Amino acid sequence: MRPYRPSGAMPGGSLWLLLIVALVSGLVLGGIMWAIDKYASFYLVFVFPLAGGAIAGGILALVIKSTKMQNPTMAVVVGLMAGVVMYGAYHGAFYYITFRNDYIRSEYSASYPGKTPTEAQLDDFMNEGLMYRVQDTGFVGYLKYTASNGFSITSTTGSSSSSDLEIKDTGAFIYWGVEILLASIVAAVIARNAAKEPFDEATNTWFDSRHQVVALAPNKSRKALLRALQEGQFQEAGAMLTQQQIKYPRIEVWTRRSSNPAAPDVMLLLKIVQRNKRANNLKSGMVSVSELDTILKAVDTEAMSNPVVSNL
Repeated sequence: MRPYRPSGAMPGGSLWLLLIVALVSGLVLGGIMWAIDKYASFYLVFVFPLAGGAIAGGILALVIKSTKMQNPTMAVVVGLMAGVVMYGAYHGAFYYITFRNDYIRSEYSASYPGKTPTEAQLDDFMNEGLMYRVQDTGFVGYLKYTASNGFSITSTTGSSSSSDLEIKDTGAFIYWGVEILLASIVAAVIARNAAKEPFDEATNTWFDSRHQVVALAPNKSRKALLRALQEGQFQEAGAMLTQQQIKYPRIEVWTRRSSNPAAPDVMLLLKIVQRNKRANNLKSGMVSVSELDTILKAVDTEAMSNPVVSNL
């Protein structure tokens, strides 16, 4: 059994399209999170970055599938970019709209009654105040100012403000960094997994998403079965398998095929399945059609009153 390795292909302008989608989706999702936070005063710590990363990653996965891009490394890079852009847009909207246009403009009006500032005057007024308070200007000065003031995280199960967690200074930057990492990593993992999906070069199509369980093995035979498959001892591996019902936990052997019936390779997936049907992936790899036939011919099929063969 050979490990499946994506070809790394990036057909046509698939990379550029992916970069554009990462940029646009990051900006839109960041803007949505800002709007929910500002107008609904609602923000779920760590849940929003995880959800945002999952949505961005899902969008990237759709583009990867449609463009047939098979480069997991670039998929990771673009996924990380989407997460960074998302939180750049989120904090950027708070800086430019909430802080500069709302808060600073009201402070200017209070300091200079009856005067309407130009954009340059508003920036000068803001930067002068930031320089005085945090010795920096612009977006960086805003972040330092926000961190120095601090903010609180309220427990959803707490009954009073005494349960609030105050975060400020270095802790604020660490917290923001963790959120960016969460969003970026989730988006990158989803995009990478999409680019790692098995692909049939002959027909230029992805493998069918359907899986078929073809055989079972007792959990105690795990090491021997994996060794036989790894070493190409397919008849020996097949002799350890059965198509009869056996007790849990057990190993289930699944196949995943190309939609092309003449495709030379099949993907094998080995899973450890518990009684509650919870399955954990154990190993996956490619075998030729003839190698799969060798395995199946050696499988125990005697007294098959209740054979285990199903489609999902």
